Amino acid sequence: MKKLKLGLAANKTSYFDPLTNTYITLEKPVVDVHYENYKVLKNITHAILSSVPALVLYEGKLPEEATIGLLIEQIESKTNQLIYRKHQLKSRQIKNLSQKNL
Repeated sequence: MKKLKLGLAANKTSYFDPLTNTYITLEKPVVDVHYENYKVLKNITHAILSSVPALVLYEGKLPEEATIGLLIEQIESKTNQLIYRKHQLKSRQIKNLSQKNL
């Protein structure tokens, strides 16, 4: 079983991850997380790698699969947002053209 040592990032008072059942508080700000499957690290990976991190990794290494999985999810999310915005713009253009033709 693999292990990570995690702690709360600055200005954070607590963190809970339901996938690993990990609860970190100011009373116990550093914990060990044991895992076998990298998929349970989805939330923890996000908490460590986000632009404003909630967690700090003290020991161990995030599995490459977990970081790549997070990157793929972010790319898919941004792609979906761009597609949605493109459809909104097209709808507005069509609406504007139809109003001009009336």
